[in-house]
Parts: sequence; structure tokens; C-alpha cells
Amino acid sequence: VCSSDLTSGLAPATIERQAQGKIGQLTSGIESAANAHPGTVSLQPAIDTIDQEIAKATSQNNAQAIEQLGRVRDSLTKGAVSGNPLAVDQSATSALNLKRGVRSQFVKNWNPELMSGTRAVAAKASGAIDSGLDQALGPQFQSANQRISSLIPVAERSESLERDPSIAQK
Repeated sequence: VCSSDLTSGLAPATIERQAQGKIGQLTSGIESAANAHPGTVSLQPAIDTIDQEIAKATSQNNAQAIEQLGRVRDSLTKGAVSGNPLAVDQSATSALNLKRGVRSQFVKNWNPELMSGTRAVAAKASGAIDSGLDQALGPQFQSANQRISSLIPVAERSESLERDPSIAQK
């Protein structure tokens, strides 16, 4: 789905408003689908992705990568507050929330101390959770999830353009 099929307008503020509105509608729909799903989603493919990179960093004696990748792994395997182990098989809602947590901590959040490789591994692990959710919840969920992914950069870029100085200010 092309993001231009979901938004229209010339002014960045208009496009941003439309994109954010559509993101809100789609997010509500995927959250409802996740809440209604009776089964579980395995985090194992995401954990395996991280473990492969930890093994690679270990073979290279890269302590910084091991530590940072361990934090990504912990976000999927340990409760942040309790420290208790998390089950590998999660409800769809929990898997969706854990994916969002990984993305907000390690992918979207710019942190100069975070190695770029860590960000890439976290994005790959997040993608593995997405694939599990898509398989468990079906094509409608997958379509809505992809549409959200297409709209987020549109909204972010529109917001950025809106903040830029106008031609008269330049």
C-alpha cells in the first residue's frame, strides 16, 4: 500500500494530521485483533536472532556488543521491573507490546552510546516478532501493520518539514 493512497494534501501539517489519524485508526484495529486472539506468539525467533549476534560478538571478544545485545535480549526475556523471566510464548497483546518496547528502546530512540549494529539487530528481532504476529493474526493484521509502517515515516517527515523555516524566513 502506497502512503499516498492514505493521505492527501500539500501542506506538511495536513499530511501529518491525516497520517497520524490513519495511524491511530489502524493501531486501534491491530490492538483489538491482538486482544481478541486466543493463542500465543513465540518470541523464540527474535531471541534466536539476538543470540546469533551475541555468539558472533563473543567470538570476536567484543564486550561492548555483548553487553548491548544482552540488554536487547533482556527486554524480551526478563521483566524490566521484577527481573523475573518472561515466557517465550506470549499473548498477541504482550508480543505486540514487547515489540514496541524493543523498537522504542533500541531502534527509534537515538542514543549515541548504542552501537549501530545493536540497532540493526533490535530491528531484525522486532521484525521477527512482527512475522510471528502476522502469522498468528492473519492477513488483515499483516496489512494494517504494514500500512502503519508505511505511514510512520510520512508523519515523521511531514512533522519535520512543518518545523523547517518557511521560504520567507530563509
